[in-house]
Amino acid sequence: MTGGSRLRTRMTRLCVCSLVAVTILGSAAVAAAQSTSATVFGTAADEQHAALPGVNITLRRLETGELRTATSDERGAFRIIGVAPGHYELRATLGTFNDVIAHLLVTEGFSSLEEIAYVAVEDLAEIEGFDVEVAAELQDRARNALERRDREYEERYHQLGVEDDLAMLEGLSPGMLVTFGENGIKTLEDFAGLAGDELVEMLTASEMGGAKLELEDANALIMTARVKAGWFEAEEAPAAEKESAEKE
Repeated sequence: MTGGSRLRTRMTRLCVCSLVAVTILGSAAVAAAQSTSATVFGTAADEQHAALPGVNITLRRLETGELRTATSDERGAFRIIGVAPGHYELRATLGTFNDVIAHLLVTEGFSSLEEIAYVAVEDLAEIEGFDVEVAAELQDRARNALERRDREYEERYHQLGVEDDLAMLEGLSPGMLVTFGENGIKTLEDFAGLAGDELVEMLTASEMGGAKLELEDANALIMTARVKAGWFEAEEAPAAEKESAEKE
């Protein structure tokens, strides 16, 4: 049996048991006692309770047939925000054969889809049963999954009212912008008013994929925002950043 055949056999077994574990069919009432919307969230996992990334989540309103969709992130988490009160059917299915391979890679020590998508292809090819061709195809699939996820995030942060001046700040991912919108940070001025540790804490608590920063990077982004917002001139930024860091 070739390496590719061994891999396909192994992944087919995983795919079958995962589909049984994560496929949910049934009516779910989504009610909001004193609100006009609610949030549906959960985690997709296999029979061993390992997180399943790349699971397609579909929420269908029974009264109207309206569909809302999401994709589970690298931790298997999914969330659909702004769901109107009503009765819904929730379905969760694994998307493709290669989505399941991505799950295998997470169990092999890869911590995120970003890592899978952009690691050296030779590192992926070292996994038993993989070769360079399989690794390259997997990376393409992982990058496509990230693009789909980021399109969903982009639609969401626009719905939340995040303004273009903030969205265009270099270094912010769509997942970060959704997190900001959910926390009331919607303009460049709002972002400029954050402290570095406050920003890191906000992103660390976020369930959005691609929404993490180190403190040094957080401080640098905030300083860039303050310059763009006109708080001070660019040449004053190093001194201001140092002063801000000392206060923190």
